[in-house]
Amino acid sequence: GVAGCGKTTLGRALVERLNDAAPETGRDAVFVDADDLHSPEAREKMSRGEPLTETDREPWLARVRARMLDSARPRDVDGKLTHRDVVVACSALRRDHRASLVRDEEAHSPWLASVDFVFLRVNAKAALEKRLRARQESLGHFFPASLLQSQLDTLELPSDDARTACHVFDADAHRSTNAACAALFSYVATTARARLEWEETARAFLDDWYARLRKAGLANTLSCDAQIDHVCFRCGTESVYRDTLAKLRRAGHVVAGASVVGGREITTVRLRPPFFWRGRLVPAVEVPMPKTGRPKPDGWEHAEVALMRGGVEGAEHLEALRLKYPSVAWDVKGLAKALNAELSFALAGDPGMAVKFHHRPLLEVVAYEIERGMARALPPGFAGFANETPTFSGRKGKRARGDDEDDEAKKKTKNLRRRRDDVRRGRASG
Repeated sequence: GVAGCGKTTLGRALVERLNDAAPETGRDAVFVDADDLHSPEAREKMSRGEPLTETDREPWLARVRARMLDSARPRDVDGKLTHRDVVVACSALRRDHRASLVRDEEAHSPWLASVDFVFLRVNAKAALEKRLRARQESLGHFFPASLLQSQLDTLELPSDDARTACHVFDADAHRSTNAACAALFSYVATTARARLEWEETARAFLDDWYARLRKAGLANTLSCDAQIDHVCFRCGTESVYRDTLAKLRRAGHVVAGASVVGGREITTVRLRPPFFWRGRLVPAVEVPMPKTGRPKPDGWEHAEVALMRGGVEGAEHLEALRLKYPSVAWDVKGLAKALNAELSFALAGDPGMAVKFHHRPLLEVVAYEIERGMARALPPGFAGFANETPTFSGRKGKRARGDDEDDEAKKKTKNLRRRRDDVRRGRASG
């Protein structure tokens, strides 16, 4: 949030409350104030009433990110590693600023995948200016009230950012810092519990799913390179579908995209953070709306595996997988798809479960489609705040081919299928 919204005051209070909540665990919380990481040159520039440029901010944000990582590292306390909760007060005004703080989250550090952003919203500009003047008079702070408008102009609301989980908090809706801190602490605790509940049920499903996979003789399909792309949660009614998405968002997860397939909406939710299962990261959940007249019981139904071989087009590695396990009763209808071909198998047992294989992860397929004009990027306002009602707008892509699809996209899809058929005929004749 902008200067004067209460980031430092509320952040310090939250750290104190986190440390008081469970002192016996030794899981201490630490506070990082990004203002302390500005260079002397940047401080001098702001004190003269000159706003920072992106060139000024880039090394500063890099220092904030490095301090976040260093602060989050587990400590050795009496021979036992204890984790640390980190609260950072940082303006992070633009979407790129927030993304830079958590970039390379999977490759660099698992802690960055668990970062949540809280946007402190203050509606009255006069209240912000009053706080800034008081802060400068009493503390000699380097940021003058005259720079507030430059921050308001730079601020990009996080409502249309699908890269980071962001929660809106009305900082001026509480009578005191203690009341605001109590409300934010309650939200943090509720979010943590919601995440744990989802992870526990998903892990239990995957344990059962894997046991059936082994019984079917397919355990070796989860090679070192293969990635569990996502798990699918079925809903029996539209109200359960909407409620499920709301629960996932309240747990801090991010809506990555939605498609209209066969007249019903299917939403992909990017998990923040991804959860671990048997040493693997599971990055997403798929939530389909039930088909009219074909309700299914609520609950987990299948997991999809990306082989991480081949491309978005083609199915040669899926064909090889099918031939490697000739005794399996594969469902091969999905092999004919022009993009992101699919090979699936219904696992024996009750409730019903399935496994589906693809070449590449779903998010990679979506990026491929958008780059080639075959799908529409998410419109502004799609992601919404994690704790506010989202506005949905369907994406037309690999699984969504309705009557309103433009002719150019139809031609591209038809050409891809023709090329695929030509390749198959060439193999058969050869």
